[in-house]
Amino acid sequence: MVCYNTIQREGALEEAQRLGDAFDGLGFLVLKCCWTHFNELLNWITDQLLMLDKEISLLVVCTMSHGFRGHIVGKERSHGEITNLLHRVQSEISTTTPLVGEGG
Repeated sequence: MVCYNTIQREGALEEAQRLGDAFDGLGFLVLKCCWTHFNELLNWITDQLLMLDKEISLLVVCTMSHGFRGHIVGKERSHGEITNLLHRVQSEISTTTPLVGEGG
């Protein structure tokens, strides 16, 4: 999953395309989301995971955004903690394996 926003980053679309192309070239199914609010991002990821749950053997989520102290920022100062995003992903996939990048 390549999740990006174009609010603070004019080149985000081009960067997301290049990143998606790189993963596609490695044989990954690439899903892209241009998000504006953090809850929109969480809901999109949840929807995608519910549709793909039985097919996931490896999941990579690349979130491209500005941020601060463990948060990512969207439109109108919407923001959320990266750990909340990780916990949402982990709660939606049926695995007992801890997520890479998960703190603590």
